[in-house]
Amino acid sequence: ESHFNAIETALCHIYVVGLLSVSTTIRHDRGGSYRSAQNS
Repeated sequence: ESHFNAIETALCHIYVVGLLSVSTTIRHDRGGSYRSAQNS
């Protein structure tokens, strides 16, 4: 049971890290397109 719990915890950690990287990428892309729109 503890082994399964460890796997579950690892999966949750990977999921959270994935969400953070995706949201960071989206925010970065939005900032880039916003700057491009201002320049043109």
